[in-house]
Amino acid sequence: MLRRKHPDKQVQLWAQDEARLGLQPILRRIWAPVGKQPYCDHKRGYQWVYLYHFLRPSTGDSHCLIMPTVNNEAMSLALENWIQDLPQAEDKILVLLVDQAGWHMSKKLRVPENVVLYPLPPYTPELQPVEASWPLFREPLANRFFAQLDDLVVCLIHRCRWLADHPELLRARCAWQWLIHAENPA
Repeated sequence: MLRRKHPDKQVQLWAQDEARLGLQPILRRIWAPVGKQPYCDHKRGYQWVYLYHFLRPSTGDSHCLIMPTVNNEAMSLALENWIQDLPQAEDKILVLLVDQAGWHMSKKLRVPENVVLYPLPPYTPELQPVEASWPLFREPLANRFFAQLDDLVVCLIHRCRWLADHPELLRARCAWQWLIHAENPA
């Protein structure tokens, strides 16, 4: 339907979600020599940030934004930042898969003209491709001690940049067949 309405514009399928990451330690099992007890410094903290992740599953293209909260205003800013980062975004119709969080469905949300929010059914994280990318973001944080939130944010920034430079990893994890077909129908 979008292709018929806008035959001159390319339609791209993207997905977006947020993850809360903070000073709560992420502990993982690790290999250790027989008889040796592995050791990991950690301290439980109660500060966090939210990682807004925009992902184009068919290519693995990724856009990340680290924000202090999730709400209508933060989501509006994230959408604006994402659009500004996309080359020639105004020449495309961007279909964005989102869950039904309140800040995704709010009438107060400022959605750019060429973005169409497509809400997934409630309680179906298995349909959200971004959900499959979270382990790639959390792994460098596992078994690490962060004295303050700024240290964690620096680590997240490096990871976001690294994943943006390696889209094949995100594509391999998140490019499900039905998504590829939805963007490029035969």
